[in-house]
Amino acid sequence: MEKLWLLIGPLTHDPLNQYQVVWMDLQDILTEAQALAIDLYSLPFEYSFRFPAVNEIFEPGTMVNCDQFVGGIPQALRKDNTLVRLGVTPIISISDNSTSPADVRLVGLAKVLLRPPPRRYTQLISEMRAK
Repeated sequence: MEKLWLLIGPLTHDPLNQYQVVWMDLQDILTEAQALAIDLYSLPFEYSFRFPAVNEIFEPGTMVNCDQFVGGIPQALRKDNTLVRLGVTPIISISDNSTSPADVRLVGLAKVLLRPPPRRYTQLISEMRAK
């Protein structure tokens, strides 16, 4: 804890630790993180975090389109084979390994930016030039 305080202390409003408030907050955070780690490792669950790859086909079941320039119905984007330009957040899933086969559940959808289809891309460029 002291080693961590040497790194964090100067960044706080109380770098000399006169009031002990930040120190106590740090201690609470570490205690909670350790308890969470014990819970995570003592149960038969496996957590998976996977970022969609660049040029992977957009999959509405596991991804959310956050691109303001490429809109549309998610199923239509999938049908048009729209590709991922950037995975912003990962696809998060939990596997319960106590059952056979393992029960896999989706916890969080990936937020992605999309690469417009070629015809849509040229249309966007021409619209931008017209403005």
